[in-house]
Amino acid sequence: YLLFAFVSYLFTGAADQSLLYVDEHLQWDGQIVAFNWTGVHGAYLAELFINNGFGLASFLLLFFLSVLSLSLLDRKIMPLWKAFIYTSFGMLWFSIALAFSVQPFLKNSFLYFGGKEGDAVCGWLCTNFGGWGTFIILFVTALVFSIFAFDCVLPYLKNLFAKREPAPVVESEPLQGTVEEPVVGQEDGP
Repeated sequence: YLLFAFVSYLFTGAADQSLLYVDEHLQWDGQIVAFNWTGVHGAYLAELFINNGFGLASFLLLFFLSVLSLSLLDRKIMPLWKAFIYTSFGMLWFSIALAFSVQPFLKNSFLYFGGKEGDAVCGWLCTNFGGWGTFIILFVTALVFSIFAFDCVLPYLKNLFAKREPAPVVESEPLQGTVEEPVVGQEDGP
């Protein structure tokens, strides 16, 4: 349900904006029809999670809810604590990163790509650390999280920055007994 509500919100959210801030009794009594594929309730939930929450990073919540529901059915694809950590970090990090990188270019959009939470944290970071400082903080936190979360990152980085000895240079000697072939169109001396 949330997947359809979120995806629909990307296309119909601008039309539903004015409907979401009317009298609550009209909203819930069915007197208002939303353009969202999941109706007024879906439009309200999408507005709550995407614009008022963590922006497009709210889609990561669906990952955690999927892992949670599968674990309730005794189908564990990953430990629940790990899914929670990945989802929490991803929602925070992507919310701030989208607010930092995308939102300044789309000021007139109804959609807060980083959500209001991402905009608030990004504004605080930019105020206190500046644009480059915020970029470095985002880069370092992503790198540190990747090192701890994924086993392949640290060996890759070690290999990438390993001190390599230059390949030995082999001096080649001219081959004996080679004959120079004449070039066509070139005449021998006078």
